[in-house]
Amino acid sequence: MLASIRKRSAQIFDAAGNDHEQIERHIEFQTMVAELAADLVNLPLENLDENLVRALERIARFGGEQRGYLFVVDRDGRWHVAQEWHEEGLALLAETLTDDAPVWTLAQLSAGRTVWIRTLADLAPEASAERGLCRRFGIRSAVVVPIRSADSELSAAALFVSHDREADWPDDFHPLCDLAGGLLGGALARRREHVGLGHSEARLRCLLDSAMLGILTARRDGLVLDANDAALMVTGYDRRALEAGEMRWDDMTPIEYRHLTASAIDQLERVGHCPPWEQDFYRRDGSRVAALLGLAGLQDDPGTFLVFALDVTARKRAEHELTEHKRLARLMTVLSTRFIGIASDRIDDEIGEGLREIAGVVGLDRCSVWQFLHEDNSEAELTHRWDCRSAAGMVPAAPHVSIPTLALWNAAFAKHDFVLVRNGGNDLPEDSAERLYLNQRGVHSALAVPLLQGEDLTGFVTFVSRRSDEEWSQSRVALLRIAGEIIGAALQRRHTDKRRMDVQRELEERFAARTSQLESVNRELEAFSHAVSHDLRAPLRGIDGFSRILVDDHSARLPADAGKLLERIRTTCQRMDGLIDALLALSRISRSQPEREHVDLSALAATLCESLREGDPARRITFVVEPSLSAVGEPRLVRALLDNLLRNSWKFTAGHDTAQIEFGSFHEGRVRVFYVRDDGVGFDPSQAQRLFQPFQRLHAPDLFEGFGVGLATVQRIVAIHGGKVWAESGPDQGATVYFTLESGD
Repeated sequence: MLASIRKRSAQIFDAAGNDHEQIERHIEFQTMVAELAADLVNLPLENLDENLVRALERIARFGGEQRGYLFVVDRDGRWHVAQEWHEEGLALLAETLTDDAPVWTLAQLSAGRTVWIRTLADLAPEASAERGLCRRFGIRSAVVVPIRSADSELSAAALFVSHDREADWPDDFHPLCDLAGGLLGGALARRREHVGLGHSEARLRCLLDSAMLGILTARRDGLVLDANDAALMVTGYDRRALEAGEMRWDDMTPIEYRHLTASAIDQLERVGHCPPWEQDFYRRDGSRVAALLGLAGLQDDPGTFLVFALDVTARKRAEHELTEHKRLARLMTVLSTRFIGIASDRIDDEIGEGLREIAGVVGLDRCSVWQFLHEDNSEAELTHRWDCRSAAGMVPAAPHVSIPTLALWNAAFAKHDFVLVRNGGNDLPEDSAERLYLNQRGVHSALAVPLLQGEDLTGFVTFVSRRSDEEWSQSRVALLRIAGEIIGAALQRRHTDKRRMDVQRELEERFAARTSQLESVNRELEAFSHAVSHDLRAPLRGIDGFSRILVDDHSARLPADAGKLLERIRTTCQRMDGLIDALLALSRISRSQPEREHVDLSALAATLCESLREGDPARRITFVVEPSLSAVGEPRLVRALLDNLLRNSWKFTAGHDTAQIEFGSFHEGRVRVFYVRDDGVGFDPSQAQRLFQPFQRLHAPDLFEGFGVGLATVQRIVAIHGGKVWAESGPDQGATVYFTLESGD
C-alpha cells in the first residue's frame, strides 16, 4: 500500500513540478527585467559597452538563441554592428550590411513591428534579400527588434539568431523583446546625447510609460517628483496625491529597510552606481509590498535620482510556494518511509509527529485525523490531533462529528474528493449545516482530505488555518491528499498488525490450553501405566502362581481335565502379561520426546537382520539391504521402528520354504521414502487402514503370534518424526510397508 502511494506521489510531484517550472520561469523573467533596467540606465558610460554585450547575451539565452547583435544606422543609411555576443565556437556574422539590404525587414522595423522569423517559410514573398542573407550566413530562425530614437525614427535594431535549430520561443520572450527595445534604445541615447536632458528625458518617458516597471523621480529628502502609472499602481497612490506632494519615499519605506535605501544613495553618489536590492514598502492603504529596487542618478541634478521598482510580491509568493512544495514533497517521502520501518505500536505517536511536521512546513494551526465509527460512515471520531496551542499528538475530549448532517462534505468524501473552505465558509449557504459547523469552531480556512485504506474510505484528515486569506495552491492540496493516503496506509498497517497479534495471542492461548490438556492426559496415562504395571500384574501373577502350585503339588489328585484347564489358565495369564508389556511400550513411545541425530539405517538394518538369522538359523531366507542409507532421527525409536518392520516380515514369511526380505529407498519429490518388502502371506488391501491401529490383527492368532501393536508402534514413531507410513499388499503377494522420517513441507 505504502509503495503504491509513493509511486503515485512521484507522479503528482512531477505534474506539480511542471507548474513550478513555469513559476520559476516567471521569476527569472521578472528578475531579468529589473536587472536589465538597472544595468542599462544606472551604470556610468564607460561601462555601457560591456553591459550592452551582457544584455544581448541574457536576452538571447532567455529566448534560446545562439547570437545577439546590436545594429546601428549611420547618416548614409548603412547598418553597422555596434555590439555582438555569440556562443563559443561561432565566428562573427558581419560588420556592415551594404549589399542586398533587407528592405522588407526595414519596412517592418520602421513601422515599429518586431520581425519574428521562426523558419524561412515565415518570410513574405517579397523578402528575397532576407532569404539570401539567411542562406548566406546559415540562419534558420531570427528575431529583429526595432530601436527608435527620441524623435521616433528607426535608429538601431537588435538581432537574435539561431543556426542549427528552429525557433521554440517561450511565451514571455515576446514582451521581453518589446521591453528590450526601449532599454537598449535608452542606453544608446545616453552614449549618443551629451547636451541637455531633453532627449534623455524623452527616452526615459518611454520607460515611464511601461506598465511593467515602476519608475519614480525622487529627491534625497524623500519627496517623489514624478512617477509612471506602474509605480502609482504598485504604491497605491494616484496622480492627484503625487501632484499634491503627498507621495514621499521615506514615508513608504519601513524603518527596518531605511538603512538599505541610505546605503544605496551613498554608494550612488560616491561611485555613480549601486546594485539592485530587495525590500518591502508601504502602500497608501498601509499594506506592505515586496519590490526589487534600483537607483540611477541624474547628471544635471545631483540631489535627484531615479527609482526603478519592480513588484516582486507574486515572485515572493511563488518562491514561497516552490519552497513549500519541495519541503512538503520531501516530508511525504520521509513519512512514507518512516511508517514502513517503525513498529506498529509506535504508529499513533508517529502520526502525531507527522501532523506537527506538516503543520510546520505549511504554516497551519491545527491538523486532525478523524476515523469513522460505523460502516455507514454516520459518525467520525477524533483520534489524532496537533494544535499549535497544545502539545503534539494530544487528543482532547471532543464530541463525535455526525457526518450525514454535513451533506455537501459527505458527498465529496463519498467520491474520495477533498473539501476546501475559504473565508470561513462564506461561500456556503447561510443556513447550511457546514457553515454553522465552521462558525461554531471558529474555522476560517481549512482543507479536508479523505482518509483511505486501500480503496476504502475510513475517515478524513483536516488541515486548519486561522487566516481567512490562506493560500491553498494546487500542489499543496495534491501533496496533502497524499498525506491522507499515507496516514491511512499506516493506520491500516496498525489495524492489520493488531489483528495478527490478536490471532497470535488467541492461538497461543489455545496452544497453552491444549498443552495443559495434553499434560493432564499424560498424567492420566502415567497413572494408568502405573495401575497396569502394578495393580493388574499382581493378580495375574497370583493366578499364575497358584495355578502352578496346583499343577506341581496336587496334579495327582486332580482330574485329567482339571490339569488341562489349569495349563490354559497359566497360558492366558502369561499372554495377558505380554499384552500389558506391549501396551506399556506403546504408551512410552507415544510420550517420547526424540533427540534427533544422524542414524546409519543400512548398518542398523543389517544388525537386526543378523539377529533374526541367529534366532532361527535353520530358515532359508535372504536379506537385501540397500547400502549407505541414513536419516536424522532418535536412534532408539528408529531402531524400534526397523525392528518391528523386519520382525513382521520375518513372522509372515515363516510358512515359505525360502523367503526374501528387502530394505531400500527411493525419492518422491524432495523426500526420501524408505520401505521394507517381503514375499510373505500379505493381506487384504481393503483392510490396510486397520494395520496401524493398536490390537487390530488381520490374521488368526493361532497362525501368527503377536498382540497387534507392532505396526501401531511403527505408526507412532513415524508420527513423532513428522513423517507418514502406509502399506501395500495382496493375499499371498507379499507386503511392502513405506515410511518417511520428514514432512517434506
